[in-house]
Amino acid sequence: MLRTILLASLLPALALAQTPQCWITYQEFHDHVQHIDLEMCPNNAPTAEQGFCRAAISGDTLTIYTFRHNAAADTACLTGVQRQDLNSFMAANGVTFVKP
Repeated sequence: MLRTILLASLLPALALAQTPQCWITYQEFHDHVQHIDLEMCPNNAPTAEQGFCRAAISGDTLTIYTFRHNAAADTACLTGVQRQDLNSFMAANGVTFVKP
């Protein structure tokens, strides 16, 4: 009987422990990193349904932060960072784009 009660009391804690969490949520990023919102991610990856991108420019370096929606964690999680020379990015991608 005592084992059953103990196990029943631990089940909510076990369920919470298994909920996926982000290392860095978008809210944490937004509050601490100066950035600009991108209309879409380079090469449309991820798509708007899957996530979004933010960018920061420091001198001649462009840093693109990729976030993916995480329904289980009820937030968007940082999933990647790309750093590139700004001029190289513009040469490869142009200065304008057509939203799909």
